Amino acid sequence: MRKLFTTPVMLVLLTVLSFSSLFALHTFTEPILINRENQLFLTILDTPTFAGVTIESPQQATSPYVQDGVVRYQRFLKDDVLFGIIYTIDTTGYNSGLQFTLGIRDDAFRTLIVDNTNETPDYGGTYLNLLPSLVQGVSIADEATFSALFLAQTTGRTDTSGAVVKALIASSRHYKAETNR
Repeated sequence: MRKLFTTPVMLVLLTVLSFSSLFALHTFTEPILINRENQLFLTILDTPTFAGVTIESPQQATSPYVQDGVVRYQRFLKDDVLFGIIYTIDTTGYNSGLQFTLGIRDDAFRTLIVDNTNETPDYGGTYLNLLPSLVQGVSIADEATFSALFLAQTTGRTDTSGAVVKALIASSRHYKAETNR
């Protein structure tokens, strides 16, 4: 009879100990994970600090932006004024699965990070390797100008570049709508 009593007590103690350990681990690691995410945000928006910046929760993109690959966006506010937006893009170039993250701040593309691609390495892959350096600092004011800049690098890569440019245009239009420009 005594063994039956100790088994449930031991299980309860083990459960409490496990929960306490996991809670302590979460409490310890959560700030580290948040700091890593914030470091990535700083890089994508090309800014040294988020002092005084409010980071809003990510939002799902809606029509017409979602048709051109904009999946979600996250707004950053400074003194209740839009500071920048980070976009998550998922589109199809020559192959499906072209995913990248894009930052727009001060009416210019800041950083583009290719997260995933199934593009042919010697065609679309080459273009995607050039893209981050092409995008950085380009004004979103004139779609025709930035579209021509990105399409000029596309010999043999029109499916990939076309999908990227559509997503860049959709992101810039969304940014302009958010800033009432």
